[in-house]
This record gives sequence, C-alpha cells and structure tokens, in this order.
Amino acid sequence: MTMWKSKPEIAYELKLLQFRPDVTSEETLNIGVVAFSPESQEFRFRITHRYNRLTSAFPNLDGPGFRRMSGALATRCREVSRGFDSDKLGLFRGQTLEDITSQVIVPGSSNFSWSSMRLGVCEELESRVQEVYEEYVGRMEQPVVRDRTDDHALWRKISTVPRVSAILQEIQSAVELSTDLYSHEFDAGWMNGTQQVVEAISLDYLDAYEMLEKAVKCSGVLGVLRESNNFMFTAIVTDRPEGSHGIKYDQAIQQLERIPNIREVIPESSAERFGMLVEQDLRSHR
Repeated sequence: MTMWKSKPEIAYELKLLQFRPDVTSEETLNIGVVAFSPESQEFRFRITHRYNRLTSAFPNLDGPGFRRMSGALATRCREVSRGFDSDKLGLFRGQTLEDITSQVIVPGSSNFSWSSMRLGVCEELESRVQEVYEEYVGRMEQPVVRDRTDDHALWRKISTVPRVSAILQEIQSAVELSTDLYSHEFDAGWMNGTQQVVEAISLDYLDAYEMLEKAVKCSGVLGVLRESNNFMFTAIVTDRPEGSHGIKYDQAIQQLERIPNIREVIPESSAERFGMLVEQDLRSHR
C-alpha cells in the first residue's frame, strides 16, 4: 500500500486588495489577494482586471481606466514575486507582508487599499491564495450573459442583404490562402486581376480592449499570408458601438486600415457597398 506524505505546513500573512470606486464613499470591493510566507520566502498574488461587477454598481466608473490601474498593480506584484523567487542570497529576508504591500500601493492612495492582516498556515501558498480569491472575489464575478455577434453570425447576417446575397452566387466561397507553414480560410473571394478576399470581422465585445486585439491579430494573419500570396483584403465589420466603446472601435478600424494590402473596411450597415464593389470588379474583368 502506498502512503502519501503530506507537505509540511508553512505560516503565511495575507491581505485582500480593495478598490474604492467613489473616493467620497467608504464602500470598497475586494479585487485581489496577496500572501507572503516569511518562512518559505514566497510571495503570491491574484488580482482581477474585470470590471463588469464594478460598472454594474457604479455606472459612471471608467472601466478601461480601472483595468489599467489594476494591471499596473499586478505588474508590481509580479516584480516582487520574481524578486523573492530569485533571491538566492536571502537579501530580502526580514521583510513582512506589511513592508511589501506598502511598496505596491503607497499609503494614502485614494482608490486602492489593503484589508487588515490575516494569519494562517497552509501546505501550498499558491493554492491558498486561489482559495481565498475564489471566496472573496471570484464568486462575486458573475459572468455577463448576452447575445454576441461573432464572425460567423456577422457573415450570415451580411449574406442576407439582397445585393450581397445575389453577388455571392457569382463568386467563390471559402477561399483558402496558405504558406508552407500556415493556411487561413476567408469567407469568399474573386478575381479582378488580383486575388480578392473578404472576411467578416466582429468587433462586438463587452471588453473594449478586445476590439483592438482582434484587429491586431487580423493584421498579423494577413502579414504572414502576404509572404507567399499576392492578394487584397476587404473587411466587413460590425457597426460602431455607442459610448466609450466607440473610442476603442475607432482605434481597431485604424489598425485594420494600416494593413498594407487592405482594400476597404466596410461597416455592416453599409454591406451593399460590398455588393457594389464586387459587381464593378466582375464587370471590368469579364
């Protein structure tokens, strides 16, 4: 019979990272956990960057701004963790969690603060941080459920526009371009002397940053394919959202328009423009 030995327990110090959306209010929300073991010289943390819960309680909150600030705190924590992990000479010995947290957040900061110190013992500090995070932060982060228009749904929607539906009968669907290492299938393609391809690109995201990330990824894919293919690319995108998301949407469109072989970026509400463009190409090259 195999006997498994449990790991020796280590003592730790722990604090919750708290965010005060309104500096005039005393209300705080838990957004992270940090823990330190003086015994094992480990520092571990977990911080959320999600702001759906915050904006539902505080509609005027700058969500992207919160994400930038929490990201900066996570970067500082990461640097501290790496410092302890690589401290072979014990240069950091003697520090407490109080010392560490005062370096991460300057005392008196308006929006972020620490809870009181909590002490305990555990076998693995990483696992303990995860457990506390789920109890005080994770369980409060209910996912936002909504219908999202993805790339496939956008293409299906565009395909029902009469002028587009008619022209799709005359061009090739599912056009694949490839290199020796990579291939990508576009929604459709046709020739006007140069290979033309089109793809629906949905920028419909709750997190505005994902719009720009989507455009950057698209730019990368096209850059790889340009190495072995001569083609022009037309993008059909979701319409511009209202509110603060519109700023990131505009940046995503700018990123797409910088692609060297972009032909046109067409919003879904102007889908007939795509039908007209293809009609002109086909008439000119028959």
